Amino acid sequence: MIAAETAPKAQVPLSVEEVEAAAARTTVYFTEDARRRGFIEAVTIPTMPKQDVFYLTDQYLAGLPG
Repeated sequence: MIAAETAPKAQVPLSVEEVEAAAARTTVYFTEDARRRGFIEAVTIPTMPKQDVFYLTDQYLAGLPG
């Protein structure tokens, strides 16, 4: 299933044998390799809104009465 799902998006598709071997041991795919293999399309860094949002922080909560 993994080989079939990732192959259409991959530049370098994994064979069923490669997927089985990766599942049999701890395997890490770093960003570029994961993209080439079709696991991911991109990595984005999320941003937090700075206006019109109230964040409850430990510092804020510590200042509340009892």
